[in-house]
Amino acid sequence: MLRILEQKLLHSSNTESRLKFETEGGGSWPIWDRFISLDGKHAYNIGNICQTCAFLFRRMGGANRSVEMNDTADLLKAGVYQLSDAVVEKIIDGLPEGDYLAILLEADLQATRPGAINDFFAREQIELYGVDTFWDLPHDPRTPYYLASKAPIGERAKLFHFVVPMFPERWLKQSVITEYMNETADQVHPTAVAISVLDVKGPSDWNGEKDVVEHWTFTHFLIDGHHKVAAAMRAGRPARLLSLTAITAGISTPEQIRHAIASSDLARGEY
Repeated sequence: MLRILEQKLLHSSNTESRLKFETEGGGSWPIWDRFISLDGKHAYNIGNICQTCAFLFRRMGGANRSVEMNDTADLLKAGVYQLSDAVVEKIIDGLPEGDYLAILLEADLQATRPGAINDFFAREQIELYGVDTFWDLPHDPRTPYYLASKAPIGERAKLFHFVVPMFPERWLKQSVITEYMNETADQVHPTAVAISVLDVKGPSDWNGEKDVVEHWTFTHFLIDGHHKVAAAMRAGRPARLLSLTAITAGISTPEQIRHAIASSDLARGEY
């Protein structure tokens, strides 16, 4: 289940953030591919600007560390309980310049990896778009990731939430995970932080009758709190996440972002 605790529109004026949203051209298109970059290197390809192309994210070489904002570690360990908490403003100040819809949420997570039985790209993506005609394989995001929920949104559309790590799973330390598992047992809510985008995409045509012809994909890229998320999942408890959704970085409108959030509250995961 995914539960929205609070939401609030915020703004960052930081022009020197370690994180950036970047674009590159392709073919005759001056802007085609979109990226999240960290310290000047592409961390994730977050898909192209085409509304009828399949959704994707793909881990790249720059996804090799978390991003701790100044003086936030202890505050996040204690937990975020409302968006007026001082730590939220500190985190916003560290993000790339722009408008963000801050969302405080809790979600039951399920781990998956490329090619697994519950991998979105090997299931729902193929059901809608078919297998890539060049590679003859499902899309490979090159990383394990978490499934948060999926739910209908409007007629013949489905909303998906993904939580995607910024560094490899094997780098997690069991001692730190155990510490967080003990804290969540004491009713403390250590909070992870993600920079997020919503893409709304669907093919221009398809073969046969399909129940779903549009995917709304809400992707939360973890920038801090990898151990917290792993601890919550292993303890069988909801992970608490401060999601900072970049209003202009996704293939979506502000109205679609708000609709997705409204449709997400108390959405039950079906994976």
